[in-house]
Amino acid sequence: MKKTFRILSALTLCAMIAVGFSACGNDNIPNVKTQDEPKVEDSTDGPQKIVLKFAMGHFHPGAAFHQSSFPEGVTHAKTEEVFSFEKKDGAWILSEDSPKAMFVESAIMGLASLNPYGLWISYFDKEGKEITGTFSEGGMIDRYQHFFSVSNLTDLDDKQVAGDEIQVTGLFDYVYMDSDPWNQQIKKGAKRVGSTLISEDETGARPVLEPLNPLGLKGFFNFKMTRVKFDLNVKLLNMPEDKMDNGKPRAFHAPKADAKEVVSFTLPVVVFMSRGDLDKFHLATDPDDYDVDSYDNLSEEGKALVDHIANTFNFTREQAFKEVYKRLNEYAKDSSTLYF
Repeated sequence: MKKTFRILSALTLCAMIAVGFSACGNDNIPNVKTQDEPKVEDSTDGPQKIVLKFAMGHFHPGAAFHQSSFPEGVTHAKTEEVFSFEKKDGAWILSEDSPKAMFVESAIMGLASLNPYGLWISYFDKEGKEITGTFSEGGMIDRYQHFFSVSNLTDLDDKQVAGDEIQVTGLFDYVYMDSDPWNQQIKKGAKRVGSTLISEDETGARPVLEPLNPLGLKGFFNFKMTRVKFDLNVKLLNMPEDKMDNGKPRAFHAPKADAKEVVSFTLPVVVFMSRGDLDKFHLATDPDDYDVDSYDNLSEEGKALVDHIANTFNFTREQAFKEVYKRLNEYAKDSSTLYF
């Protein structure tokens, strides 16, 4: 398989945007600089369970997000991951049956591109009834907004990546893709209210979006820094009088300091590689040939990539080689179901 096909495939999953992103590590690493902590809204009647659904995807015309799919047998790249949090003694705890961290790939380094990961957030009360709509319906979208920050940023070997502070937007961007009604797909007639589509290329793969009335029940991340890990901190804030900042939407990483906190939880994230790393998987004798029959015939960079994936996911070298080969050389049946 030739490099032209690989590049086109990668770029199909990319998109330029006009907004910003975040990252995990240990207690000895300086926290990323954030805004002042908001006040906590103490209530036992609010959410008691949170479910996060992530999906790697790409865009079609009209900023229509479409979940990606991979050939059968590819497990290192997840098309969909589900995490749930439960409230225990006032704290949000990741459930035991959830993955321990979210493993993602960054966009191709050095390009103004996008490798989007969609996020859907759902809330449930103590009876297990979904109450997500209470933050959007009846004008409630005008007072609530999710914000994202980062702490404990390290490389994959737990070594410090930056100094005492780093701009969150250097790590990732987040784009609000909320709709009205909140639980219906834009492709089926719902109105996009979280952001506005400013422009896009002729393929629709590179939409440019700006925030409109951001809430964050659904949106997407684009990770910019590769081979790092961090804690992604998520807060839902209540700002009944001034959600907007002088009439303008607040950035995803810049909460109002005196806002009331409804929920606050943390998800470990591991950016284990860049999509551009896949270009290293080629014959040692031909950088344009990706149809490699064995590990021994790979380029040195390709061998390093296979070993890195094996170490990251506790695979054998043979399993890691087979997975990367399948991903690059076999077509996947389009069975995806997640859209905005």
